[in-house]
Amino acid sequence: MGASAGGASVHFHYFSPQSKGLFHRGISQSGNALMPWAIQEGALQKARTLAASLNCEESDTRSLVKCLKSIPADDLVNQTYSFYHLGELPLAPFAPVVEVESESAFLTKHPYFQLRDGDVNDVPWLTWIVTDEGNVIALMLHQFVDKVLKYWKAFAEYLFDYKYACADDQKDKVAQQIQSFYFENEQFSQINISSLIKIFGDRYFNVGFETAVHIQAAVTNSSVYAAIYGYKPSLTFMKNVGIDDVEGVGHGDEGLLIHDIHLNISILPEDLFLSKSDVQMKEVLLDLLSSFAMNGKPRSRRVEWEPLTPSSPKYLLIKDVDNISMSEISELSPRRFWEGLTLSENEQFSKQIH
Repeated sequence: MGASAGGASVHFHYFSPQSKGLFHRGISQSGNALMPWAIQEGALQKARTLAASLNCEESDTRSLVKCLKSIPADDLVNQTYSFYHLGELPLAPFAPVVEVESESAFLTKHPYFQLRDGDVNDVPWLTWIVTDEGNVIALMLHQFVDKVLKYWKAFAEYLFDYKYACADDQKDKVAQQIQSFYFENEQFSQINISSLIKIFGDRYFNVGFETAVHIQAAVTNSSVYAAIYGYKPSLTFMKNVGIDDVEGVGHGDEGLLIHDIHLNISILPEDLFLSKSDVQMKEVLLDLLSSFAMNGKPRSRRVEWEPLTPSSPKYLLIKDVDNISMSEISELSPRRFWEGLTLSENEQFSKQIH
């Protein structure tokens, strides 16, 4: 079980021969292996850039690795901040890579191709996203909104993490396509951080979520349970860090209930207690998760969670304690738009820019 990067980590085990037979089901909250930040793009190019900044400029990759291994870990980590251009974006400067085949390799093929070809550990999978996943990116960009809108084309490759997934001569075109698709004729002067949350949610989470559950349900015999979580607890991540002007159910908000997480000790004491409905929702989530962990079927007295199938893409919609239902949604995200951009991801991964 894992959330965000942890959710992607759980999903990676479905694609590794090293993990086969070592787990019987998995739970991914707001993260999977097909989301754009989960797999490294431009790995060698990034490694050389990092190495050069640390005076490791060997042309031979073996010598390069040897030099990097001699650098103190603190220096390596601190130098990765040079890859950030807007607060903490791109989301994951370094991430897992597809490895050369060997006895110790964990991942030797891109998860998208493995999933497409049915080369996946066939065990049940429970996964969900929240309704406003883009909140987490909005949090990182809160102080940069005016700058982003003023220099849209210059920052788009960092905003939407395609610097290493798009040819240089296509980047402005992609930025313009994103602007036109989401804002049409809307003036930038009318756009605020809330307007951007939808784009961030689609790019970083929603498209990858929908793609993964649809394909995995089609190629495995095991059940895939998919949900969209929309219950807003008394305490949210945004409120937890002192931001009150961004609405919606954001990335990780359900984790605050499940794990009783409180990051900011300065919040007023009365806000640290769960409301009655928070407690009830927590019980629903724990019932679903624990029953799935024990027997592979998520159960709650409030709803019967049906698995998603290719012919019936049903999602569990969690809106409130008394508003939980199954709903068939044929198109959850603008997948066709994002898949139509000239980005070397998923089906286009073989055209990786180095």
